[in-house]
Amino acid sequence: MTTSYRSSLISHLVVQGKSPVINSVKELVGRDDWKWGAPSMTGAIKPFLKSSPDPAMQKLYNQMQVKLYCT
Repeated sequence: MTTSYRSSLISHLVVQGKSPVINSVKELVGRDDWKWGAPSMTGAIKPFLKSSPDPAMQKLYNQMQVKLYCT
């Protein structure tokens, strides 16, 4: 979610007026033309999203693109 927020913020600041503001997870997952991702999910975030009763959180988890960083 941090990556998504940063990307949204950066694009909003660089191209003003062209990027919609995302105020909730429901709004994020409701955008069919957007994709989101995160570095490998560790700690509590993965089980939190996976077991959440909130449909928006479940969709966020199911459509999350997890990227592994190579050094």
